[in-house]
Amino acid sequence: MTGTEAIASLYRASKLTKYFPVRRGVLRRHVGDVKAVDGVDLEIGRGETVAVLGESGCGKTTLGRVLARLERPTSGVLEYDLGQGLEDVTRTSGSDEFAFRQRVQMIFQDPYTSFNPRQRVGDAIAELLSVHGMDSSEQRADRITEVCEMVNIRPEYLQRYPHEFSGGQRQRLSIARGLSVRPELIVADEIVSALDVSIQAQVVNILRTVQGETRVSILFISHDVGVAQYISRRTMVMYLGKVVEVLNSATLHERAEHPYTQALISAVPTMDETARRERIVLRGDVPSPINKPSGCPFHTRCSYVMEVCRVEEPLLRAARDADHLHQVACHLPEPPAMSPLRRQ
Repeated sequence: MTGTEAIASLYRASKLTKYFPVRRGVLRRHVGDVKAVDGVDLEIGRGETVAVLGESGCGKTTLGRVLARLERPTSGVLEYDLGQGLEDVTRTSGSDEFAFRQRVQMIFQDPYTSFNPRQRVGDAIAELLSVHGMDSSEQRADRITEVCEMVNIRPEYLQRYPHEFSGGQRQRLSIARGLSVRPELIVADEIVSALDVSIQAQVVNILRTVQGETRVSILFISHDVGVAQYISRRTMVMYLGKVVEVLNSATLHERAEHPYTQALISAVPTMDETARRERIVLRGDVPSPINKPSGCPFHTRCSYVMEVCRVEEPLLRAARDADHLHQVACHLPEPPAMSPLRRQ
């Protein structure tokens, strides 16, 4: 889904944080926190794909796990539409928790470790269906066949064990298992990062096709700018646990304003030997999430740093391109010029 049309909200996170305590010494004293997610606001619409983009360690996987309720947030509010509009699901339990877990499914980066190596893959999918109330073995068999067709897996393969499949097949089976309970939202965590480029294209195209058929929403976590742009409507860029830019994926390369987003785009290789884009090389290392710098989290590596960047943290604001999807957290009065793709 592309464009700027309004979409009904399915899931909203407000001021979301997730801190992991650091303890040291014999008495295991609390000496600090790893601020993996630090004040994130996010909204996902029905049938929408939102990409979360950033370097390793920026907090995007932790964000996905918190949204899937595999980790409890340190603070903040999670609101999900359970059928009566957005409701607070931050601390749900019992039947509401069970209903939420059926509606939100997570697909993990490593498909091998997400399956029990001693269990046939068909039994793994059937077990999930049984847990979520499908008691009839015939109904389970029909649903498993249906989702396997969605991801191009032959039903007879379901009697095999996880080690008998290739990486791409295992990832497609992970998608099938997630789709089997008819979720409303899929959190896909780096699901193509370990696959060959041709297999990546197959998996991404399967997700797009499934979304077109089922209207499932997708939170697509990735470090690959090209894949994120291809599959998503909006892209949210994270750095050191914070959101630094949110923009329309279709205009990602042309309208990125934050220096960090521009650096990520400049690092994307091109297959065209006659085309060149000036590479933006970030200086220094990513600061520790335990001891974050004051002010803008990116100021220690930014070429355009000003004094205000060192003392005041920028808030997300509307960007200058008049696109209501575009927000940026930066103090620069004018966005730095993006180096065009030049042909030689």
